[in-house]
Amino acid sequence: MTARPWSSCNSHIGFGAPHKQDSAAAHSEPLGADEARAAKQF
Repeated sequence: MTARPWSSCNSHIGFGAPHKQDSAAAHSEPLGADEARAAKQF
């Protein structure tokens, strides 16, 4: 028996949204005008 190769990667929900990145809000709410504007400046 040989070992299977295993890979891992990290991801971030809401990447670039300064106040909602990696939060539950990134899954369930729209960004909104202020958050979208801040994400564009990121």
